[in-house]
Amino acid sequence: MVSHASIVKRRYSEWIVNYDFVMKGPSYDKAAEVFFDVFLRYAQWLESVEDVHVLGFYDGTDAPKAFMDINMVLKNFSTPEPRNLLRNYYANGRRVMLKFISVVEGHFKVIGIYINMHFLEATGTKPKSLLETRVLDDMVKLFFKPEDFVMWNKLYPFNRDQTLKLLGEQVKYMKIVGKLNYAYKLEIIRAALDEDSKLLLKLFRGLFGTAEPFYLAAKEAEALRCAFEILEKIKMGEQVIKKLEMRNTIEFFDDFKENLTKKLLVYHNYNLEGAHAKILNLLAKIDTIYSTRDGNYEACLDKIEKIILYCFSVGDIAYLSFEKSVFEKDKLRVVV
Repeated sequence: MVSHASIVKRRYSEWIVNYDFVMKGPSYDKAAEVFFDVFLRYAQWLESVEDVHVLGFYDGTDAPKAFMDINMVLKNFSTPEPRNLLRNYYANGRRVMLKFISVVEGHFKVIGIYINMHFLEATGTKPKSLLETRVLDDMVKLFFKPEDFVMWNKLYPFNRDQTLKLLGEQVKYMKIVGKLNYAYKLEIIRAALDEDSKLLLKLFRGLFGTAEPFYLAAKEAEALRCAFEILEKIKMGEQVIKKLEMRNTIEFFDDFKENLTKKLLVYHNYNLEGAHAKILNLLAKIDTIYSTRDGNYEACLDKIEKIILYCFSVGDIAYLSFEKSVFEKDKLRVVV
């Protein structure tokens, strides 16, 4: 079912990847220094690649602003400052994300990369990691190569009970903070891990429903927001490397506007009639800015931010309707 064409062919505009550096040697501190240098050099190299626009280093997935943007990295690369900043964040147990946008098949994708370093002494096998590994993101992973899974499982053996407990806690937390999209995806993982085929089939129905397209639209809008942020920096003279122009985003916005308008016209919910009109109005205002070519990216940012919030709200309401109609008394479980 997860390989069904209606899911695979959707335009997912956010890709989050976790990388693990496993290093061996006589000194953990020296290995850490090498790791920080490689991470920064990777960001520097990415910014030199055509159709890739690096935003910077973020404190987690949802951080609105980079704590170290790419301009700071490029301007101070030969100094200790960017390395010290990275070191401090890791030392405080913060998950650092390198975020960039890339043009893939004519559309902007927001790509976030988390990297953790695991050090092995030359004479031992017990790893020492920069970040805590008994967290959900390290216990629920997708491996593309069997040998990578084998190596990881040797370093950190899988604990099913602990993983299920963490999944339950995370689902509960996501619902409390209103992130129903994430809570729903975690429920799918938990049902699969719990081998609850009946619940899993019910949950998969949601991927074919109304909520998912609006969640995807919100992510597409976030990709567009990232492009506007870069254009605004270029306009203000703050961007070191200037590869992006307004014309690069016109086709993407036109396609985004057309698809989102179709979704709004197809989905009817009397609770959301006001939101539909507001989203269409915001799209029209951004379209006007494009047509005048005045480069008012700050105004675009304000409007696209509102569209993101509205799309998530529409998705949440559609999901709650789906949950109520599908589960009735059999509500999604929360394991404490």
